[in-house]
Amino acid sequence: MTLFPNKKLVVYELNEVPERILRHYVTRHPDSNLARVLDGGTYANTVTQDSGILSPWSTWPTLHRGVTNEKHTIVDFGQALVDIDEEYPPVWRLLADAGVSTGVFGSLHSYPLPPNAEQYAFYVPDTFAEGPETFPESLETFQGFNLAMVDTSNRNVDSGLPVAKAAQFMTRAPWLGLRAGTVFRLARQLLSEQLEPLRRVRRRTSQTELAFDFFLKQLKTTRPAFTSFFTNHVASSMHRYWPGTFPNDYVVKQLPEGWTDKFCSEIDYTMGVADQQVGELMKFCRQNPAHALVLLSSMGQAAVDSDEVVLSQLYIQDKDRFFRFLGLEPGDWQPQRAMLPRYVVRVRDEVASTFRSKLAGISVNGEPIVYAEHEENVFMLKFGHTNLDEDSLEVSMDGAAIDWRAAGLENTAIEDATGSYAYHVPEGILLVWDPAEQRAQSIDEVIPTHSIAPALLEALHVAPPAHMGL
Repeated sequence: MTLFPNKKLVVYELNEVPERILRHYVTRHPDSNLARVLDGGTYANTVTQDSGILSPWSTWPTLHRGVTNEKHTIVDFGQALVDIDEEYPPVWRLLADAGVSTGVFGSLHSYPLPPNAEQYAFYVPDTFAEGPETFPESLETFQGFNLAMVDTSNRNVDSGLPVAKAAQFMTRAPWLGLRAGTVFRLARQLLSEQLEPLRRVRRRTSQTELAFDFFLKQLKTTRPAFTSFFTNHVASSMHRYWPGTFPNDYVVKQLPEGWTDKFCSEIDYTMGVADQQVGELMKFCRQNPAHALVLLSSMGQAAVDSDEVVLSQLYIQDKDRFFRFLGLEPGDWQPQRAMLPRYVVRVRDEVASTFRSKLAGISVNGEPIVYAEHEENVFMLKFGHTNLDEDSLEVSMDGAAIDWRAAGLENTAIEDATGSYAYHVPEGILLVWDPAEQRAQSIDEVIPTHSIAPALLEALHVAPPAHMGL
């Protein structure tokens, strides 16, 4: 079975979007670009065969590397990937090493910048990168701003901006590809926040709009044989606002009065941004018919029916203070970027043993916290405990209750009363749109996501490694 045409491929990684969301949007917007892709392209359902708890930082490596998580063993950001990259390299590395022109923009686990970055058309690592390095270097001002926005983002969207990074970035943005239409949309977003503060939640999508402009400029300038662009903006909205779109999926959930009216359009809004970007990529492919468009997700989401509405969560508000409580001085640890409520940190060899024992002694209301240790003294800590009564909240270290506020923790009120109202499921989507072949087709077979990387390689005339797709 041939999944992809023997053409240059533009891969739009639409994180966690399932068939239901795609078809719901197309039904509501029959003249949309996504409707045109469905009407004139090839559609297939996909499934990840990863084991354990599904997460994008694990399912995307499965898709990119052609093996399930039992082999690639990637479960967190901050893991050392040198050995994994050697044994199970991602598709973009195999293509570049084979001399195929390749561009990467934001695909997960694409940091660090490869030593042969100049062999790529362009290379912008994901938003959990440890540093702003990019190829070409001119994009580092964007990546620096992008990472600063990630650092200031919390469970509630921050109304501020990293001013210094923003000023440095904006002076160069027009030359990097920022378009007037995007500037207008961002200005409209800021104005809407003044009229309705809860519209701040759409800033999560604004970052994607900026990134896409710079990706599009690189795509048009270099026209590589393979490109990937990753976006999480729809996934973020689905997790939080699924009941606003599909209220009948829930039997027991009692949301605050007026919640559905406030947030019923959020998933549609984020899909609309994806639709606009897909339209730009379709236009590019029409103008450059040697290219075809690929839309895919590494898994999907579905409703989680629970009677718990998330009004607060426990977070580390002051990392310096928290880690000092665990016996670490500022020079003993280095934070790694991760998705809340996870925290990833690398500690010095000399303090790793002490830190490990301290973590084992932390409990919240009598329950040990969840943590994991990876190579090179990288630790993942998971907080995010929901709806705790502050009057009875007890955090203990080594069996002794502590002042959790003094330890840098905060029981954060969630302004939009959202939790994971939808969560990960194995099923995802794959769409291929070739401007030279305009007809709707469906593949009856469900495609395992670890078979996608070898199919991409074959379409670009590179022999897949023997381990792929097994």
